[in-house]
Amino acid sequence: MKPVARLIPLLLTTLLHAHTLDLPTLLSLALTHDPLLHALSAEASAADASRRQALASLLPSLGISASTAFQSDVPHATLTLPPPLGSLDIELGETTTYQAGLLATWEWQLGMEGPSRLEAASQTLTAARLHIAAREQELTRTILTLAFRYQLSLASTQSLQAALARLKAHHERLAALKAGGLASEKDELDLRIQLTQTAARIEASEADSRLILRELALRCGLDRLDGLTLPQQLLAVLPPSSLESLRDRLPTLPAALTARTQTLIREALLNAAQASWWPSLQIQAGATLQYPGLSLTEDEADILFTGRIGLTWPLFTSGARTARIDEQKARLEAARATYTQTLEDLTLAFDRLLEEAHTRYTTYEAARDVLTLEQRRHAIVQEEWRQGQTPLAALLEAEQRLREAELGVQQARYAYLLAYHQTRLFAGSPLLPQEETP
Repeated sequence: MKPVARLIPLLLTTLLHAHTLDLPTLLSLALTHDPLLHALSAEASAADASRRQALASLLPSLGISASTAFQSDVPHATLTLPPPLGSLDIELGETTTYQAGLLATWEWQLGMEGPSRLEAASQTLTAARLHIAAREQELTRTILTLAFRYQLSLASTQSLQAALARLKAHHERLAALKAGGLASEKDELDLRIQLTQTAARIEASEADSRLILRELALRCGLDRLDGLTLPQQLLAVLPPSSLESLRDRLPTLPAALTARTQTLIREALLNAAQASWWPSLQIQAGATLQYPGLSLTEDEADILFTGRIGLTWPLFTSGARTARIDEQKARLEAARATYTQTLEDLTLAFDRLLEEAHTRYTTYEAARDVLTLEQRRHAIVQEEWRQGQTPLAALLEAEQRLREAELGVQQARYAYLLAYHQTRLFAGSPLLPQEETP
């Protein structure tokens, strides 16, 4: 995501004082605020500067020189004596010379060491940018996890509030029965215990929601966050069969590309080390303008052109070059092994996520079936209690089982949604499904 595009949601939030945000806006704020992303961006800038230095070393350099020289001749004396004594006359001779010139220098390694180092620097820049992409992917998954936890907390609160409303309705009916001598003190105590426990769970669920919002606000650089909305595309329950095709994207993930880039860097450095056996060619050309005094005329000025071609070939370095080559060969072998291991690790991690998604989906389907059965059972027990055919304890048990079944469906649903979208994001898919590219 471009930096300017990231700043737009932040500016809108600041100007409008909006504290209930949607997930894409929240993610943009998190990417803008993340300190690690700023550090990785600085590393990428440093890598780009190193690449420019490597490029500049392949180009000629141009210099300007200027100098002045002052020279005094040896004093000489002329003795003139008037007859018969004569006279003494002393004269001093002096010369001032000014020079200015241009000098162009170009050095080229005949073994292509310079281009190899430029390639290594370019691949280092690519690796730095891939680190940024990997961090963005990791941060997206973290924000998505917190968002689904928040939605689960809200859904759990709603289910508990519905259960609390049913218990309060039962309490009103129980009060009427107790007034008529049809219910005992024990029945009322059992019901009040259920009411207290349910209310406590509601408070705990609401506290969890506030804690999640606080963490999201900190990660996004906000003072507070009062709410979060998720796009409907992320809340749709789709079967996990569509995830299998994402396996082909694993070699294009930032982690895999970074490991591959490290191999390319080592290959370039090995080529540079092998090129150190070749001589280097130095070419210099210059022009110097020289003239005496403070005034410049064509008769006085001299232009001197110079040129130099040199060849440097270090023949013996006490084994340093051979050691450098051996070192780069070993590092290249290690980088290739790391790349292979990275692909295997990514495949294994994807398989685990995919298996978890399938398991969560099965659990969700089972939880829905259990909820349907518990709803039917609860309706039967409630009707029997109203007709006086079953004790209150049976109704409270049915209420508890229904409440846990409702919570189980919510937990299973959001656990599956999280597993499903975590698998998508791990494989490099965009946050919203409609952004998929064929």
